[in-house]
This record gives sequence, structure tokens and C-alpha cells, in this order.
Amino acid sequence: MAHADLVITGTVLTVDEARPTAEALAVTDGRIVAVGNRSDVNELIGPDTRTIDLGSGCVMPGFVEAHGHPLMEAVALSDRFVDIRPVTIGRADAVVDAIRGEVTRRGAEGAYFNGWDPLLQTGLPEPTLAWLDETAPEGPLVIIHNSGHKAFFNSHAARINGLTRDTPDPKGSSYGRDAGGELDGTAVEIGAVFSLLGDAIKPDDYPAMLRAECARLNRAG
Repeated sequence: MAHADLVITGTVLTVDEARPTAEALAVTDGRIVAVGNRSDVNELIGPDTRTIDLGSGCVMPGFVEAHGHPLMEAVALSDRFVDIRPVTIGRADAVVDAIRGEVTRRGAEGAYFNGWDPLLQTGLPEPTLAWLDETAPEGPLVIIHNSGHKAFFNSHAARINGLTRDTPDPKGSSYGRDAGGELDGTAVEIGAVFSLLGDAIKPDDYPAMLRAECARLNRAG
């Protein structure tokens, strides 16, 4: 019988409904190879095995936070947004087609997108205010950059959200302005980005969006 590299004894929280706790676990080559009774797992202890007795403590699966933003994800991945991330749409022309198609379908209701990425979707047009206004002349248009740190919006989106040249920048955020001080259709950082969404997402929408996002994260482990 091969010996384990590490054996931990104590309360093991397995996150398994059939057997929620165990007394010990063994690890070999960075992988858990045994979970069970202390007496069974102890058989894997050899002369070079490191042992840890937790006493009254416990061990549980690790939760590694890979820099997620659940609230932002709940909004950007909701049904109100069209997913144009590079993992979903790789070609620039297909991204533009998706934008124009949604704008046509939504009309005055407004079109919202997440995932614009000129580095990975080479050939995207420059999202100038003129281009945004030409693309969506009848309703708001908001496109969130794939980084989540920037968004592009047309003049209609500015109007319905009450944004003007005199609107102060939200704390920690900013609105882009041209040489004359007029809004240029860019919003930088979360405070400015979220200020563009008031017509599409209402406060009462957030609980359901967050529950859906938590379910998605749970499915991913």
C-alpha cells in the first residue's frame, strides 16, 4: 500500500449530503486520495508522511476567490444584457451584427451589451459617440467593456439617465469629456458604469439577478 504525503485528522466537512463529516483525510501528490474513519486513513501513514491533528478544529474544501464581482456579474450576465464577450463571439463583424440586431429588436426600449474587447475581437470600430448615436438613434445603447471597468453609451442613454456636461463624476469614477467639456460617451469604473443602467434594471430586479448569479457560481463549484 502506498503511503500518503499528508494525513489530516479531526472533523472533515465533506460537503457531501450522504456523509457530511469524516474523521480524517489523506493527500498524495496534491490530491485527496482518502476520506473516512481515522483508523482506516491512518493505515496510509508512512515514515515520510506529514500528519496534522486538528484537535477540536475542522477542515473543509477551500474556496478560491479568483477576483470575481458577483453583483457586476449578476447584472452583466443577466437576460437584459446580450453577451458579446470574446468567449461567446470571437469575430468583430459578428459583434457588430449582434449589436445592430439587438438595437433593431429593442428599439426605444434600449439595447445593453457586455464583453466588448478590441484586443481579442480585432477590427472592432472605435466606439465614438458618433458611432454609438448612429448605431442606436432611437433608444439607449450601453456597451460594457470586457474588463468591466469601462462602458460606452450613446446620447439617448445619457439623456434618460439625466447625464449632462455638468454632471459631477461619481466617487472613484468618471465620465469622458471632449475638449469642449461635453460627454464623449465613455464611463470609467463602476459608479459611472452603473449610472447608465437605471432605465434597464430596477432595484427590485437585483435580488433575482443575484440569486441567478449565485446559482451559476454554485454550478461551477
